[in-house]
Amino acid sequence: MMMFSLLLTFNISPVAAGSGIPQMKTQLTGAKIKNYLSLKTLAAKLVGLTTAVGAGMFIGQEGPFVHISSAVANQVSKPVRTHTHAHSQLTSLPSSSSGSSRSTESKITSRCR
Repeated sequence: MMMFSLLLTFNISPVAAGSGIPQMKTQLTGAKIKNYLSLKTLAAKLVGLTTAVGAGMFIGQEGPFVHISSAVANQVSKPVRTHTHAHSQLTSLPSSSSGSSRSTESKITSRCR
């Protein structure tokens, strides 16, 4: 299962590998990472994480949630982007989703301890 997770991630979307927090910080500064928030990357991240956890690997608590929530926010905002050109609103949605995922995750973690 671990090998399946590795091969799936690198064959479908190599940018899905890793934590997600440093890449999201880079995105928020204005630099663009190609396909970082795409649907293909989101699918690779979700399936890769699921199979990696199933194989018994340790997965970080915050990074994957930040990447996944930002990718979901990006996909949800796609219809809005076709009708508006407000750049500040487009960057605020992924950043607010990444911030809310970190605060929600920390609440969940504190209750599990």
